[in-house]
Amino acid sequence: MASTDKTLLLVDDKPGAFVAYEAIFSGSGYQLLKATSGYEAIRIAKTQALSLILMNVQMPFMDGFQTAEELRRVDLNRSTPIIFVTASDPDQVRSKARDFLFKPFSSQDLTAKLEEVLNRSAGPGLH
Repeated sequence: MASTDKTLLLVDDKPGAFVAYEAIFSGSGYQLLKATSGYEAIRIAKTQALSLILMNVQMPFMDGFQTAEELRRVDLNRSTPIIFVTASDPDQVRSKARDFLFKPFSSQDLTAKLEEVLNRSAGPGLH
């Protein structure tokens, strides 16, 4: 994978969540970018090619689904896969998202989902 193929954007309004993500991805070779709001995520996505976005659903001002809609308008990352992370109603999330994890989740659950999504987004014959 090229370096841009190993860049994850972590979006969560609770800075403590980043500590857990850093522990999970420590030594993985992924570059971790952090955004504490949907607005910050969009700003980063306009300037940095991303391989995947891991985003909390419940955030103030702009929730994860609203942020995802805006991210789909950013040419550089229009097709970047998003994994939504949430503790909210499973039916609501399933109706709006293809890829998601429910809190709490294990590091194995997260890394398995990440690999599944990245392999699927690479397409046949590209990985």
